[in-house]
Amino acid sequence: MKDSTETNYLKRFHECGPLAFDTLAEKVYIGREELPASSPEFTALYLLAQISGKFITFELLYKSVWDVPYYQDRNYCFQKRRCFS
Repeated sequence: MKDSTETNYLKRFHECGPLAFDTLAEKVYIGREELPASSPEFTALYLLAQISGKFITFELLYKSVWDVPYYQDRNYCFQKRRCFS
């Protein structure tokens, strides 16, 4: 039986291949080296790692990272990218 410390650790840390994700601190590591990543970058990478080998729509990725609906208007996308650059 797992104790609460082990259960909390398993909820906080996730591994996918060489990547390790600390979901509480929003940090990602390769081995012991932390990769610099903003919050949206961490969210996108973590989502893509979770669905490894499967397809994801751009709309779902966009909504998951920025928590706003995706509009197919190219100008809107360009403006959103400029805001986050």
